[in-house]
Amino acid sequence: MSGHEHEHHHEHEHHHEHEHGHCHEHEHEHEHRHEHEHDHEHHHDHDAPIEITTHENAVIGTVRIRIPGSYEEALEDLKARMAETADEVEAAGGMVGHIKAFAREESRTAMVSIPEPGDVQIKNGSDPGLRCEIANIVFGIDTEVLERILKNHYE
Repeated sequence: MSGHEHEHHHEHEHHHEHEHGHCHEHEHEHEHRHEHEHDHEHHHDHDAPIEITTHENAVIGTVRIRIPGSYEEALEDLKARMAETADEVEAAGGMVGHIKAFAREESRTAMVSIPEPGDVQIKNGSDPGLRCEIANIVFGIDTEVLERILKNHYE
């Protein structure tokens, strides 16, 4: 199992810890830079909330969505979707390596408008929700099956 953990840890560091002190390393590691550029090829379709990639024998599905509602409601919704995804992966004959989410609360909105110099208008609003990025690392099912499962729960 340690192989799965290592692979996921790499994936996580690459996306999230990039700004936290690893910058210098990344600039000197040409291989890492190449991987980063390669990774961008999967991001062509910015409208697609689901991105499927493979790494060795793992299938990785990354989901980026916004779940509306209060923090608590949206978090419950997210937990339920993640649990259902795990169950469905196993039901399809696959094995869950790791399903992990990073969620950030969004609530207040503002529209600032300056129709003419000296006239600053602000309209405050509220649109509570949770911005989520979910990494689904699984084994034993193919990319199409994982994509279908994720679309079931996140689209």
